Amino acid sequence: MNQKNHIMSLPDGFLEEFRHALQDGFKVKVTGLGIFSVTDFKARKGIDPVTKQMVDRPAFKKMKFRATLAIKEFLQTIK
Repeated sequence: MNQKNHIMSLPDGFLEEFRHALQDGFKVKVTGLGIFSVTDFKARKGIDPVTKQMVDRPAFKKMKFRATLAIKEFLQTIK
């Protein structure tokens, strides 16, 4: 079984609840893995790197992930 099939084998109910919790503004803690949350970013001005013109950047949401200490330590052992 490859990784894609293994990940897709998560129960649909879990993924549905995961999505709803994030949509409702809750943090989702997966024991042994980390914490998922959604952060709002305000609309702002930016500079187009090609034309150097000022452009308006719309507001957006972004999912954040904070790994547990065990995962962080594990990643340090990978070569």
